[in-house]
Amino acid sequence: MHTPTGIRQGRDDSRGRRWWLWPALPICANAHASWCTLTLGLTLVVTLTSVAVATDIGLTPALFGVVYHVNGSSSPDYGVKAVTPDGFNPNTSRTPFLLPCGMQSFGFNVTVNSTATSAPVFWGVTVSFFLLNNNNTETQIVTKGCLGTTSLDQVTSGVTGVLNPGATAAAGFTPINAGGDFCQWAFQPTDLQKNIPVRMQIEVQPAQDQDLKKPVTDTNPQNNRINFWVMNAC
Repeated sequence: MHTPTGIRQGRDDSRGRRWWLWPALPICANAHASWCTLTLGLTLVVTLTSVAVATDIGLTPALFGVVYHVNGSSSPDYGVKAVTPDGFNPNTSRTPFLLPCGMQSFGFNVTVNSTATSAPVFWGVTVSFFLLNNNNTETQIVTKGCLGTTSLDQVTSGVTGVLNPGATAAAGFTPINAGGDFCQWAFQPTDLQKNIPVRMQIEVQPAQDQDLKKPVTDTNPQNNRINFWVMNAC
């Protein structure tokens, strides 16, 4: 498996929002816009020189949302209300989020919190998809990308900017993308079989560097993962 690296700087749009480009997953700093307008820029390389032993960052399930792009238009941003008390499993294989025919991309928004005693860290997410089999086992999906030239069972994206102690940060990611300059590093709509539930696993990772090559151990990993079920209508 190969996971691309390198964060590229984007631009400010007319409403002052900051867009960022990642070769695997396009992301944006606005928590309400997973479908981002992308612009190439300069590669940034930054590393934190020291990180404290105790690092605790975690996802905020109450601020999790999804969005898709179909027939050239974006859907509304859907806020997801969890069915479990902890919120990290918003739905089940029996209640998947239905992706419509003609879906071109699918994205989500997450919000991450850092505890007041944590070290300043960079962060990112790793996204994987798991197909539900008839015997209730799962098979991890491997994509060839839009060009059929890659082989990926997960995609990882880092967020530009340091997450400081006690701070909150939000970002949008597009793990399924049939078009665009970097669709070869994304899962494809055709990777999801018709009418078969698929579990999307989202896991946050703290790191010393924004390329996520120097991961940091999270002392409380229980709040680092969201599982969200989807199903392709076609």
